[in-house]
Amino acid sequence: MFVHGKNTKVYVNGYDLSDMFRASSIPAASGTAETTTYGKSDKTFIAGLKEATISVEGLFDGTADKVDEVLAPILGASAKSVWTILQGGDVLGGRGVGVDGIETAYEVTSPIEDAVQVTAEAQSSSGRDGIIVHHALAARTSDFDGAGVDGGAASTNGGIGYMHVTDYSGFSSVVIKIQDSADDISYADLLTFSAVSSAPLAERQAVAGTVRQYTRVAIDVTGIGSITLFAGFGRK
Repeated sequence: MFVHGKNTKVYVNGYDLSDMFRASSIPAASGTAETTTYGKSDKTFIAGLKEATISVEGLFDGTADKVDEVLAPILGASAKSVWTILQGGDVLGGRGVGVDGIETAYEVTSPIEDAVQVTAEAQSSSGRDGIIVHHALAARTSDFDGAGVDGGAASTNGGIGYMHVTDYSGFSSVVIKIQDSADDISYADLLTFSAVSSAPLAERQAVAGTVRQYTRVAIDVTGIGSITLFAGFGRK
C-alpha cells in the first residue's frame, strides 16, 4: 500500500520533532571487496560492511524543546543519539526505520526571501534498523498490554527495540518491555528497556536468539502519574 510523505514522524532522543521537518532520507549502502584473480574476464566481488545515515531538513525554531535546542548540542557528541523515522505515520503495525549514531552535520541557513531553515545528518553506528510500531506515541496512566503484532512466523536472528519517552510525571518508575508469543495468548518478556523515571528519554536495545511469531509492548507503572511514549520493534 502506498503512503503519503505528509504523515511522516521524526523522533530524536525522546523529542517529537515531526512538525519541524519537511524532508528526510535514510540511505543505506554496502561496501564490497574485490576478489578478482588471474584467469577471470570480469571483476568479482564479495559483500563488505554496511552503513546507514539519516538526513533531515526543515524549519528553524529556537524555542525550548524544538529543533535547534535538540539538535545543536548533539553535534559531534560522543554519546550516540537515537533517531526514529516513521514514513507511514505513527500507527500500530506501521513501519519505520531507526538508527543510533553520531550527528555529523547541523546547519542553519537564513535566505532573504524564505523562512530560516535547518539541515542535519547523522551517521549510524549500528546500520539501518527496520522497525514496526508497537505503541504509537500516546499517554498512559496505568499498566498496559498492547495488541499483538504478527510477524508471520518465528525468527532466529534476534531483533531491535526502540523507545522514545516525550513526557513523564508522577510515577516513581515505569518499565517498558517487548514481549513475544507463539499463539498471541501467552506472552513472555523478550526485551526490557531501562527503567524510566524522567523525560525526554530514548533508547535502542538489541536482543539475540529466537523471536516467536507475535510481539507486543507491555508497560508496568509504579505509582500514579502519566507517561507519553513510543515503542517499536524489528526482527533481524
